[in-house]
Amino acid sequence: MWRPLWCTNYNVSGLFAASNYAFYVLAKDATGNTANSNILNVTTPDTQAPSAPANLAVSNLSQTSLTLSWTASNDNVGVIGYDVYQDGIKINASNIAGTNFNVTGLTAATAYSYYVIAKDAANNNSVASATLNVTTLSATNSNEIFTQRTVIAGQNMPHDLVYGPDNNLWYIERFAGKVNFVNITSGIKTTLLTLGSTMVQVGGQDGLFGLALHLNYCARSLMSISHILINPQVPQCVKPGLPDILIILATILWVLL
Repeated sequence: MWRPLWCTNYNVSGLFAASNYAFYVLAKDATGNTANSNILNVTTPDTQAPSAPANLAVSNLSQTSLTLSWTASNDNVGVIGYDVYQDGIKINASNIAGTNFNVTGLTAATAYSYYVIAKDAANNNSVASATLNVTTLSATNSNEIFTQRTVIAGQNMPHDLVYGPDNNLWYIERFAGKVNFVNITSGIKTTLLTLGSTMVQVGGQDGLFGLALHLNYCARSLMSISHILINPQVPQCVKPGLPDILIILATILWVLL
């Protein structure tokens, strides 16, 4: 670019950041004689920081490790990497070129906070990403000891033990035809329903066989009871080789307390 000057300095504007330029000065006299200066190569500085990393997320969470991932930042020249901070301290020993990082050496059941900063070749750092709070998983105790305890004894063929949402132990007595629950702390038994001896053939294959409590039992007090009754009065089947026909009555009772 030719610009005639009468002085020995000139301000150049309109340049681009992080760009290379070559300059020289041409001197001339009144008769048109000219002489060039040496060539000066100049690179303009990059002062624009990258954008902040976005969408910081965690995966592969365990008791002692986790994986962080994020969306790449943008820069006018180019992002060269990222730094990860845990509780305000940078934890990566070397530059992170990608958009994920494995964190190890953590403590179980402990809260940590993380954020990520992007950087470019000119050492411009972005503002930090949004902070992500993470709690590692609790440690499992491999030395847990379980003890056997009798809550209630002497029941008539107990079936279908259910630990209810009301913190009681529910069960049925098959041949007694009863629906009971027992307080596991006090051991006090309460009989909710008795079908009676006519509904149970003692020593047979019938009686109560099923019990289920509604998921929201504490609010709706609903339960399902299955009952099977064998009728001994049914004659033999005419078709040879088949056993006696058994009439099985399966009764589903929805009991509203």
